[in-house]
Amino acid sequence: MEFNSSKFECLRYGCEKFPDTKQLNDKGEPIDIKEHVKDLGVFMSRDGTFKYHIRNVVVESRKMCNWVLQTFQTREVIPMVTLFTSIVRPKVEYGCQIWSPIKKQEIVQLEMIQRSFIKRIENIKHLTYPEQLKKLRLYSLERRRERYLIIYFWKMIEGLVPVCIDLKRRNRNRNGRSFKLTPHSRNASIRVKTLRESSFFIQAVKLFNALPKYIKDLEGCNLEKFKKELDQFLCRLPDAPLIPGYTASSLVNSNSIIDWCNWLKTS
Repeated sequence: MEFNSSKFECLRYGCEKFPDTKQLNDKGEPIDIKEHVKDLGVFMSRDGTFKYHIRNVVVESRKMCNWVLQTFQTREVIPMVTLFTSIVRPKVEYGCQIWSPIKKQEIVQLEMIQRSFIKRIENIKHLTYPEQLKKLRLYSLERRRERYLIIYFWKMIEGLVPVCIDLKRRNRNRNGRSFKLTPHSRNASIRVKTLRESSFFIQAVKLFNALPKYIKDLEGCNLEKFKKELDQFLCRLPDAPLIPGYTASSLVNSNSIIDWCNWLKTS
């Protein structure tokens, strides 16, 4: 099989120890070195972060929102929610288990996509964003991403999808089954530690471990049962994203499921 040499791109991670080294394609021509390369719809960046991808998602999603609002005149609830969930939201969430952010600024930028859209809906403009979400029976985008991380992680530990990392299961105790990962090196730089903390496995393990025992101990059941139990629990947690113009609750530090679960345990 012959490859298309014009499609080759080179992405180098980390410190470039051999700057003069060139990668050659099958024709012996040097491959262009890129700062960002798109792979299966997600931009991978040389610095190991997803800042570029998230910025691109925000820009493209806003364009899509504007197109929808200009194309459709209605501002009624059902059409507006249907348009957002079927056209805009898939673009915002594609591949989010890989790039789901932990930085407040990026979380807010993504959340404002949904906030800006649903505030155009008639009869709910006077409500706060959390009240609008509750009225429309929607999760915040942050809550949806964390929910998906939990679901995907559960599928991994149940053997429904491949596991590509060494997961260590802690001994079962009164808090139910939980997992841990090999700790990072003490000599690791702050940048490396930050990249690790933002990775799927670190986020997913923390989210799963924060759940109540009865949810964590769901084994051998089908996916729909797990989703049902998880959603019933999430409905008990406040969903109050930290966005401009809204005074955050003083009960927790963020809108993360982790913080709300800890609050629920102590309340």
